[in-house]
Amino acid sequence: MRRTAPLALALVAAVVTSGCVVIEDGEVGVSKSFGTISDEPVLQGIVLQIPIVRTVETWNIKLQELKESAQVPSSEGLIVALDTSLLFRVDPEKAPQIRKTIGWNYVELLIVPYFRNAVRDVVSGYPVKNIYGEQGRKEIAQKIRDFLTDRLEPRGIIVVDTLLRDIRPRLHVEIETNGTVEAPRALDMLIDQYNVSPKLAHSGNDADLALVPERLQAYSEDPRAFFKFVIATPADLDEVLELKRTYGILPSRLQLMPEGTDSATLYDRMRWLAPLAMQHGLRLTDRLHIHLYGDTRGT
Repeated sequence: MRRTAPLALALVAAVVTSGCVVIEDGEVGVSKSFGTISDEPVLQGIVLQIPIVRTVETWNIKLQELKESAQVPSSEGLIVALDTSLLFRVDPEKAPQIRKTIGWNYVELLIVPYFRNAVRDVVSGYPVKNIYGEQGRKEIAQKIRDFLTDRLEPRGIIVVDTLLRDIRPRLHVEIETNGTVEAPRALDMLIDQYNVSPKLAHSGNDADLALVPERLQAYSEDPRAFFKFVIATPADLDEVLELKRTYGILPSRLQLMPEGTDSATLYDRMRWLAPLAMQHGLRLTDRLHIHLYGDTRGT
């Protein structure tokens, strides 16, 4: 009997120790007994839990950050890329309510959808110039914060702040160039496609000025560059093929376009240019604006 007493005490001590939960600063406990979640939160301290009879989950009530990156349209329909942050924390008094009605994954089920919706709804009401302006950014952040406060705080989420960390335009930028100059580095970084249209001999331009070897070589090696050559006579194609060989221009990035300022001329030249383009494996493009509007400016 004397031998079993220490063993029993040790067993009780082990059960009690293993059944203790420590609720630290920045945490709150949610108590569950026989499957029922208590409405009262468990505050900081050491809490005894007994399997099935009473278990206690610890919930983080410290400040948390949710980061989102989104592409949203402005009021003009232009796409803007936004990096945003939401600072929030769980209301300790309402942690049991969140656990009952939503569960552990309340961020994914509740906060993320509302945050994304707020960003899209608010930003879409502003023109691009306001989105980039300091005052516009402050207004947007405040409206997003107000939107989230109205919808999240009744559910137990305290909205602390919303931040617009970065705003970038999502534009597809194309540059038309005659291929004689290099774009400044700051501009080049923004360009998605170069449309390079070197002037051939029939244009009347001095070849030394119209065809700059180092620039043609650089554009031919740039995967963003597509070449377009305006063709007036079959002899012009010989000049194009020579440039293609000299600078290693890929056929998939080389287009031929008939020269002409009226539909009749364009159709006439298309008849002999199309077979030549197919023969050499080159692309062919028309001048649709001439057919639609004639030789007029602004089209």
